[in-house]
Amino acid sequence: MELIVKGRKVLTKDYVIWRLWRIYGDFFKILRRGKYSKETDLFFILENWVKRGKFERISGDRFNINVGVFRLHRSYPRGIVERKGFGDVAFISAFSTKYNKRVVYANFFQLKVKETAIKAYRELSNPISANQLDLYRKDLILTLNKTLGAYNHLICDFLYYWLIGSKKIPHPIIEIPISYTWISSPGKKPIILSGHYLQEMGPYTGMDTMLKSLFLVTGVNIKLILKFSTLSLRRKLIDILQYGVQENSIEDDGHFERQEKVEKGSLIASSFMIATDVIFR
Repeated sequence: MELIVKGRKVLTKDYVIWRLWRIYGDFFKILRRGKYSKETDLFFILENWVKRGKFERISGDRFNINVGVFRLHRSYPRGIVERKGFGDVAFISAFSTKYNKRVVYANFFQLKVKETAIKAYRELSNPISANQLDLYRKDLILTLNKTLGAYNHLICDFLYYWLIGSKKIPHPIIEIPISYTWISSPGKKPIILSGHYLQEMGPYTGMDTMLKSLFLVTGVNIKLILKFSTLSLRRKLIDILQYGVQENSIEDDGHFERQEKVEKGSLIASSFMIATDVIFR
């Protein structure tokens, strides 16, 4: 915990926050202002963004911060929308010193795109989505707790939805933790969701999400979820755990398959990742 507190102090520096925002801000700009009408179109835009290569190194007094963007696989080719595990996007925060092993935390975000953000929320209760949702909020939780006792140690969310309306640009985006999906009263849903629109941050849409992830207001230690992750995600998390975020580890098109093979028991997935690595010298 001392390492995390030390890392938080570094991240509070103004120039660090704004350098990080160069990458995180570009990502949220795509979500808000990208020209897309469905999820597969949004994935295609994000794939092209990642392919251009995104890496930032921030150096300070006795610390370095590396930030990288990774595309782990093409799970959802254009025209196909199929979910194999929770989490289209992962935000990763890592902290280490030369004397301490790296600790890594993750937040996962599932994209849902419909004509309006409220419709995207209501779509979660249709029969197909409801079965999938029960897998995430019941089976995943019970599995984690049964095998690792993970939920005995969690006091925050690490699974989120981004509910996106496609009819307007900038796209309205609602961010809710998966725990919100337990609310069953249809009349109350829009009222409860009204305070969770990301565009309330104006030109800094998503800054609050970035900060929550970096400062570990949310998140799960990746050691608790490795065995339940898809192969490409698990490989990248282990790579970051062992070596941190390095510019030369950002893959090219030849390093992953077009459609990932999903192992039995893979409950957490990710197509895109933004990873921040704080290293104390």
